[in-house]
Amino acid sequence: MLDKKQIRTFILTLLTMSIIYLLLMFVINVAGDFLNEIYSPQDFFLRVKNVPSGLFNYGGSTTWAPIRGDVDPDLQIVHPYFKLRYLDPVDGDPGSGTGIKMGSVS
Repeated sequence: MLDKKQIRTFILTLLTMSIIYLLLMFVINVAGDFLNEIYSPQDFFLRVKNVPSGLFNYGGSTTWAPIRGDVDPDLQIVHPYFKLRYLDPVDGDPGSGTGIKMGSVS
């Protein structure tokens, strides 16, 4: 059984950790917003040189899936002749390796 002093110490520790966590989240969000104001995703894509032209199929990449709705449109604005088309994988389970094997068409 914990005594009152131990309970008080535990509660203060928990509150302190919560405040530190919230401050860290605030700093991370502010830094992210600041970077987005300085550099848009399009700014980063403009730095990529020798982008091929063509229609490129991709699919199944579990890494790209959560961000493709945000990133693909910006990529199309900066490199309009580099077309991406998402397809569900025909053979195998979703994954980056499956997506790489899908290749490209012109």
